[in-house]
Amino acid sequence: MTTRATQYTVARIFTDADVHGVGKLTKDQFVATLKSAKLGLVKSEIDALTKEALSVDADGMIDYEEFTPIATAVLNQKLEGEYQTARLYETGDELLKTVMTAFDAVSNGEGEF
Repeated sequence: MTTRATQYTVARIFTDADVHGVGKLTKDQFVATLKSAKLGLVKSEIDALTKEALSVDADGMIDYEEFTPIATAVLNQKLEGEYQTARLYETGDELLKTVMTAFDAVSNGEGEF
């Protein structure tokens, strides 16, 4: 995802979460946003991100400037994880082909041990 696409995505997530249009999210809105994003975050990760976001200026709310770096980091981490998973499957396919070729050679192509 390009930087521009990431920025757009983060802005869109914030705008959708800011249901009252005040430019700030409550703790509950922030947590709900993280959960609804289906990023595979566990409770301890959500708690840590919430604590980090709320500690920026200690006003009990999360504005766009506080939200952006956290959301961008989480989104980039998720995309990196998906990339690594895709590479793992790619490597797995290559490994499977190697194993099947070796099996065919050992079994004379008859498919038995």
